[in-house]
Amino acid sequence: MKFSIKFPVSQALVHWVFLILLHGTLFSFSMTQISRAQSLEANGSGNPVIEEALANLKVNDLPETVKILENRIKDLDPGIAFLEYIDCVLLLESAYRTMGMHTIALDRMIRTVEVIEKQGSHRAKAIFFSTLSDLYLTMGNLNQAMPYAEKAREHARIINDPRLIASVLNNYANVLACSEDTVDALMAFDNALSHVEKIKHKSSLDLGLKTAIQINRLKLLVITRHLDLIVHDMENVYSTIDGLTDSPQKADQFLSFGKILVTALENEQGPMAGEDRDIQKGMAYKAFTESRRIAFQLKMHQREAMATGSLGKLYEIDTRFDEAILLTKQAIVLSLQSKLPEKLYLWQWQLGRLLKKTGKSDASIHSYEQAIDTLEPIKTVLFKGFRGRHEHFRQKVRPVYLELAQLYLENATKLPEGELKKDWLIRARDTMEKLKILQLQDFFQDECIAAAEKQLTRIDHPDPNTAIIYPILMPGSIQILLFFSDRVSHLSIPMDYKDLERNVKEFRKRLQNMSHQRYRFYSQKLYNSLIRPLENELEMHKIRTLVIVPDGVLHLIPFSALYNGTSYLVEKYELSTVPGVTLVSSGSFDPDKANILLGGLSGGITNFQDLPHVPQELATIKDLAKGTILLDKDFTLENLESHLEKQNYNMVHLATHGVFEPDARSNYLKTHDGKITMEELRQLMAITRFRKKPVELLTLSSCQTALGDERAALGLGGVALKAGVETSLATLWLVSDKAASMVTTEFYRQLLTQDATKAQALQQAQKKLIQDPLFSHPAFWAPFLLIGGWL
Repeated sequence: MKFSIKFPVSQALVHWVFLILLHGTLFSFSMTQISRAQSLEANGSGNPVIEEALANLKVNDLPETVKILENRIKDLDPGIAFLEYIDCVLLLESAYRTMGMHTIALDRMIRTVEVIEKQGSHRAKAIFFSTLSDLYLTMGNLNQAMPYAEKAREHARIINDPRLIASVLNNYANVLACSEDTVDALMAFDNALSHVEKIKHKSSLDLGLKTAIQINRLKLLVITRHLDLIVHDMENVYSTIDGLTDSPQKADQFLSFGKILVTALENEQGPMAGEDRDIQKGMAYKAFTESRRIAFQLKMHQREAMATGSLGKLYEIDTRFDEAILLTKQAIVLSLQSKLPEKLYLWQWQLGRLLKKTGKSDASIHSYEQAIDTLEPIKTVLFKGFRGRHEHFRQKVRPVYLELAQLYLENATKLPEGELKKDWLIRARDTMEKLKILQLQDFFQDECIAAAEKQLTRIDHPDPNTAIIYPILMPGSIQILLFFSDRVSHLSIPMDYKDLERNVKEFRKRLQNMSHQRYRFYSQKLYNSLIRPLENELEMHKIRTLVIVPDGVLHLIPFSALYNGTSYLVEKYELSTVPGVTLVSSGSFDPDKANILLGGLSGGITNFQDLPHVPQELATIKDLAKGTILLDKDFTLENLESHLEKQNYNMVHLATHGVFEPDARSNYLKTHDGKITMEELRQLMAITRFRKKPVELLTLSSCQTALGDERAALGLGGVALKAGVETSLATLWLVSDKAASMVTTEFYRQLLTQDATKAQALQQAQKKLIQDPLFSHPAFWAPFLLIGGWL
């Protein structure tokens, strides 16, 4: 028997889109599954399957909801039961999204696009495309979110239903805001609000939609600091929310409104000063208190935990620490009862901050450690599909690890040399290692990054001639841990982070300009901050090899080009970069077993400059070892896969354009017939992983990272780990074709015929260019980084 909804799509799906779109508003506001269920029950869907799914949603049984809907969709023919089919798909999308399974939700929606295009009315298309747009936005994919938002807007205009148009415009404005198109976003929010006012006989859902739009608009105003508009909007939003009947929706909206005001207060972006600023603070207090009251009355412990913790945060800002500690402890208890680890860690972190501010160092450390213990098990899913997850990571995750590491270092500085001091330093290092794993996992959105760490060996004791330089960038200092074979040193160098960031970015920018030597001013400044304080200890231990573990903006620069006034760092030391001491394998390379697969493009690729020296580069390297060349038309993903499956290669050299952007999904290597994504590269290298001779060395000789973007550079730094190889040799920026050929061929000559380690081989190749008047500028040789194992 085929079920159908009790009333037309014009009513049922319009109510449903409110629930879908309010769930996905841009900033803070969200509605729970319980709110959706109550609303649909009030509308009376009349569909047994949907009502059964809603009953499970009401008790938060998402897996059962998914099971019911997936089974029902299998039995439905969209040509016969189109309306029920679309309802099930939209409800299923929301269930998957709430479970954090955004990729599965997206797959389900994409499979429905053709059905909607063929059979959907303008109303159904507006709702479906707006939902799809919001899902893409949630996953951070603006390129796909925008066209679907625009399609939804066009279909909604044809229907000319103010309720539907307001909902769709709210989502469209969110996409514009994420695209940093502030003017058009504000216009779209205003347009959405004007359509809400056109709705006759407004329901509670309509008032909720109005408030959601106002909250989104206010958040955008705070971010863009439109101070003249914030005051008026702030008062209007509070008034609108206050006029609603007590409900879960009202509690959520008060909470979101209060968070916006806290963001403004915390960032010192308050719209007012002095007495007027106190009004803003008072309004935030009232919003959180009301949210907490409603949540308590309705026995909604999850919301009560959020409101209580947020109120504690406000007391922290107001330096009322005793009250803040009490409220934060209550939020922790409520979060434990509600099984909310993704919120629990925030309150544990908040309690750690408060205890530190009140001089309770040991208790503070314990609370920070609890926060990280809470974070670690959920880190593989914490950012999946989280809109604005990179900003969330920077503001709400990285500081937890960084502040705990700082506490450990502060304890270490109070102690004399000895095992106890060393133990605190190691704790700081291990905390940062957890953060580095999480950063790479966040960048690549890949659980395999965390799993790979378990397969590698921690480098606690480098060989006697190797030192590991481990900088930790704190807000007002550079903390440097220096690991030798027999001891650990710690130096604290006062420096404002913004000053360091400015110096690093100027150095990187000027370094790429080979027409002048003005990079040396910044090069020497960075040398004096990062290397000169270490010189005596490096000399004393007779160090030859430096292994750099970069942090933050330091991913942007090649340490090889740091200049001491007379020579570059690479002229004295062999250098390697590693993403972390737990994220590298340092086994030695056997040149007698070398078998290399060489691939590349020499020209004829639209939008990319020709690489005319690639054929000679590949031929010269092949003369040094057994190998195969795939050039130009033969350089395809299919051919690479075929050769790796059939032969035992332990080195792969790809002389082609590589693009590394802030978004890992945009990173690729160019082939004759298309692209190799980072995931496809990982799959290629995985072909050899369980052989006696897996790929140990991957060379990418023409890569380019986005200038000044540390996430792009982080992606390049993690490419060896992502690909599953021991070592990669790659470039931070696109270098002269001739210079790239000179560096790589000399690198292989040193590695394969001179019994050099990988770090020694690269050092000799770079020194050879330094000594050549035509290529002595670091723009030619500095971008080459040895990433991973250096032996």
